[in-house]
Amino acid sequence: PTPEPQIRTYTVKPGDTLSGIASNPRVRVNMRLLQCINGLVDPNLLQPGQELLIPPDGYSCPPGWRRPAGSPSPSPSLEP
Repeated sequence: PTPEPQIRTYTVKPGDTLSGIASNPRVRVNMRLLQCINGLVDPNLLQPGQELLIPPDGYSCPPGWRRPAGSPSPSPSLEP
């Protein structure tokens, strides 16, 4: 059996932007999905050291789901 794809994380560095992170070759994910999965109301308010969830390819943000604010290691049920 094929192993289930894992959610990765990315630690925000000084000067990072959400669009820059989304287009990073190691991340490559839709910016809106990245915003939704991480519950970012304002994508311009990233903080260095903040940890973002990076979903596997083919996943989407379930309707109405947002990462709880301050949640250090959430394990959302993402839908392929």
